[in-house]
Order: sequence, then structure tokens, then C-alpha cells
Amino acid sequence: MKKALGILAILLILVGGYFAYDKYMDNKAKEQVEYFLDKTLRKSGKGSYKYVDYKPIGGEIIIKDVYYRDRNGEEFKIEEIIIEKLSETEGKFLFKNVKPLKVKGKGLLEEYGYKDPKFNLFVSYEAKPKEKEFHLRSLSLDYPEAFEVNISFILGNYDHAFWKTVALSDRPPEEVSFQVLSELGSIKINSLEVVYRDKGFKERVIKKEAQKRGKTPEEFKKELIRKIEEEKLKARSEFERNLLDAFEKFLEKGKEIKVVIKPNPPLKIQDLFVVAAVQKDERELLKLLNPVIEVK
Repeated sequence: MKKALGILAILLILVGGYFAYDKYMDNKAKEQVEYFLDKTLRKSGKGSYKYVDYKPIGGEIIIKDVYYRDRNGEEFKIEEIIIEKLSETEGKFLFKNVKPLKVKGKGLLEEYGYKDPKFNLFVSYEAKPKEKEFHLRSLSLDYPEAFEVNISFILGNYDHAFWKTVALSDRPPEEVSFQVLSELGSIKINSLEVVYRDKGFKERVIKKEAQKRGKTPEEFKKELIRKIEEEKLKARSEFERNLLDAFEKFLEKGKEIKVVIKPNPPLKIQDLFVVAAVQKDERELLKLLNPVIEVK
């Protein structure tokens, strides 16, 4: 009997300790949530939420029922923000089921028959101060029934101390814009990848545009391919031909387009600006960027 009571007492202490720890971590999580919102949503508008849930196993912080209103008056409801990692050098979080409540004008998806489209926004990054690099592992905009766009890149000559100061600053963006532009120009592009994955949007666009022209989707698709073939004959560069080839393959049966940029050597952003915006030298720009296009 005494042994059973002893075991019960230990269990009660463990359970009590767990809930005490859970409550403590919930409070710590709320502090992190306020910091996270101040440095993200509240930088460009107002953000509020109903409650926070902390998962001891895995360490996830889940912010529930988030409301966001930007400076232009557009409003959004976010079902959950799931924070997996948040530190000085690393971040990994998901804005899940973002629903526009009040936006200006009709959105692109609504033009093609999507009703109340929701999207997910996933961000994963890591700063490497010693290597002077910044890795955006993923910036993904995902409309589950339409498409997903994912961007990733590696930047070199990255001054972590400077960007940390900017991120922690309470000054409005316009007050630090000159310093930011100056520092941004010295950053180097090591690699950049943009991926578009289709989840039904392509066929919906083809169907609606075909209807507007009194054609079947297949007839409209063949017409587009014929126009692409004509443009390929007038292409001024190998890259332009490759680009048109990629669009043709994607129209026929593609589900994914990937553009990979890997300059060799890495390209300073200020040099990119000079060639693209000042000199407007398309050939030199393509030579510097070294782009490759893939279709699956």
C-alpha cells in the first residue's frame, strides 16, 4: 500500500511539474510571439491573435486565429502561424490558411473562378555570420488548389551585424532606406532558384481563355503553341529560344518550371543593377546570370 501511494505521489509530482513547466513555457512562448509579430506583421500594419499554444515535444509555437490589417486597409485572417525555429540567425515558420477578408479589387485567382482562395506562406532561412552568407532555404507561396511558387537563394558578402541592427530597429523603413540600399548593393548573388508548380491553375486559365474566344481548350492550346513556334523563329538569343521552348513544353504537359541562376563568379547586386537598368545590356546580363530553365 505504501509503495503504491509512493508511486502515486511521484506521478502526481511529475504531472504537476509537467503542467507547471508547460504554463511557464506558454508564457515564454507569448513573449516570443509578441516579438515575432512586432518584427513581421506589425512592421507594416496591425496584427492581433486569440491565443497561443506551445508544443513541448518539438518546441513549436502555434499562434491561433490571427487578424492582420495592413497600412492600405486590406485585411486578412490567418488560421495559424506555426513557428518551428526563431533565433538571431535562423527562422522557420508557416502562415497557414491565410484568407483575404477585405482587399482592393478582384484577385487573379478569383478572375478564373476560385472562390475565397486561401494560401499558405512558408519561410525558412539561416544566416551564417562566419561565412558571411545568408541562405533563404524556402520562401513558398502555396495556393493548394491552384499553384505554388517557391524561391530560394544563397547570398554572399552578407554583413550579419548590419542586418541584425536593421531587423531590431524600431525606426520606420523609410528612415533606414539609404543605408539598406547601400549595403544591399555590396551583397553577392551566389545562387538563386525559382520554381513554379502547377496544381490546376494552368488548365483553368486555358479553359476560360478558350471560352472567351469561342474555342475548345485543345484548340486554344494549339493556337498558343503555334504562336510560340513563330516567336522562336524570331528569337534574338539562345536563352530566349530556351525560354520559349520551356513555355511550349509546359503548355503541352508540364507541371513544373524551374529557373536556376548561378553566376560564376558570384554577382554583386550593384553590378547587376548597372548592367540591367543603366546599360540595359541584355547579352551581358544573361552572361553574368548564367540562367538555366527546366520543365518537368
